[in-house]
Amino acid sequence: MPWFHAQAGADKCADIRINGQIGEDWWTGNGTTAQGFIDEVEALGSIETINLHINSPGGDVADGLTIFNYLRNHSANIIVSIESQAASIASVIAMAGNEIVMGIGATIMVHNPWTWASGNANDFRKMANDLDTITAGLIDSYAFKSGKSHDEIKALLDAETYMTAKEAVELGFADREDVELKAAASANMGEIKIKAQMTAQLKAKDSVIDALKGQVVELESKIQPPQCADPKEVIAVCSENKLDGLANQLVISGATLEQLQARIANAKSIQTVCAAANIDAEKAIEKIDDTAGLLGYVIQEVLASADPDQDNHLSPGAGTSQAKAPNAKAVYSQLNNH
Repeated sequence: MPWFHAQAGADKCADIRINGQIGEDWWTGNGTTAQGFIDEVEALGSIETINLHINSPGGDVADGLTIFNYLRNHSANIIVSIESQAASIASVIAMAGNEIVMGIGATIMVHNPWTWASGNANDFRKMANDLDTITAGLIDSYAFKSGKSHDEIKALLDAETYMTAKEAVELGFADREDVELKAAASANMGEIKIKAQMTAQLKAKDSVIDALKGQVVELESKIQPPQCADPKEVIAVCSENKLDGLANQLVISGATLEQLQARIANAKSIQTVCAAANIDAEKAIEKIDDTAGLLGYVIQEVLASADPDQDNHLSPGAGTSQAKAPNAKAVYSQLNNH
């Protein structure tokens, strides 16, 4: 991996190189994660000296602090060589070195942690408190190596301080400058910062999406599915409205209370129409779910009532050549008289 490499050498000595971002890079999948770093070093077996070469603009605070503490507690002698830059959280990793050496033109940069956030006032207050806690941890890391007071280090973080090799040695952030140590090509800090801002924005959007998903789940848990009306209540309501024939349909279909009320209202309207037209309402209500059938039935019954000779079992429009069909009862009576 070009951005991270660990290799065991002779005399129980290991060379480790960090080139690039600390933590996984969302854009390329590259980067040095804490777990990857630890796994690679552990795979080297028993080692007494670690030569750690750093050229990094920084990255994820959690990964960086984990690597720092892992190295600080390792039994090997840690020699850190800053060949170009150790910025942001990468500078914290450098502080784990028993000896910190800087090449000509190399820099260390320290600053307060920052992030992107979204939410209400309480969310921002919490985020500010979290950043203060993270800052305190970073100050402890720098104080561990430099011997500076917390106030002195906080002033450097507030100012977003870049240190040359000479300045870093004077301030206790490095032990010596090595003129033989060549500086590697430095990444463009402007581009790194833009990428970090975009990454933070994506993380903020993800947090908003997660919050919205949580709200959806909460709302779904509060929404109760419609409950079927109690069959006893269905029968009682239908009986009260003289719609006993409708009760069976509603019970079988598992109608809700709202559906029951709507059906009762529709059935009563049909009753009113049928009463005015002198039509059997019970048969009409049987077709309450069949609008075409209901209209056909009502039309047939109205026509039959208006003309006793009209066969009310003949579908309307059955044929224009048959203007009037014989009444079934009259035909049957004539046949019996012959």
